[in-house]
Amino acid sequence: MKYQTFVTKALFRQNAWFFIPYLLFLVTASLFLVQHDKGSMVLLLNKQSNPVLDQIFLYYTYVGDGFFGAAITILLLFYNRRQGILLGTALVLAGALSQVLKYTVGAEAMRPEVYFLHTQHFRDIPGLIRHAIHSMPSGHTTSAFCMFMMLSLLDRKRSYGYLFFILALLTGISRIYLAQHFLDDVLAGSFLGVTVAIFVYLGFNRKLDNPGMNKPLLAKS
Repeated sequence: MKYQTFVTKALFRQNAWFFIPYLLFLVTASLFLVQHDKGSMVLLLNKQSNPVLDQIFLYYTYVGDGFFGAAITILLLFYNRRQGILLGTALVLAGALSQVLKYTVGAEAMRPEVYFLHTQHFRDIPGLIRHAIHSMPSGHTTSAFCMFMMLSLLDRKRSYGYLFFILALLTGISRIYLAQHFLDDVLAGSFLGVTVAIFVYLGFNRKLDNPGMNKPLLAKS
């Protein structure tokens, strides 16, 4: 138990470049939700919408798509088997939990398109299909935070943590900007993704950390 506590504390210290800005985001977003209406952030970002941002976020949101995560996992496997397995395991688990929550807790949770049906008209963005329900949590945000949290944990330099956090956060922002999710959906998704990544890393990293697994996928034994 003492060893596990020591490892957890060390993990947070070594990845402070990710955890500090993430904790600031959690606190700031939570305070915003306490002080404002559920849809306020959606309306705020919608006021900033323009054709350039439409295209940027329309494509960037795919960073949280399952196919993007699978592609990164495969690339990582060809670099290091252990790292690829850790990332792939975390993404599958996070994705599964996200879907379970969507169809249980968030089964009737309205998306912005329905929530603002009679009060707000969102910009029509070519290629974008806005969904109606299963809003909680944001699946794309869950995957993005899970992936970038794991990449931060696996990064030897550690100093890239802030960059990984920004890349994950932009995925969450894209979901709100595109009126696919609310801030609380993004907040919940980010927490789920980060938690799963830490759980998988602490649970399996030491078990897989051996010469045979720290090789590229096609490396000779």
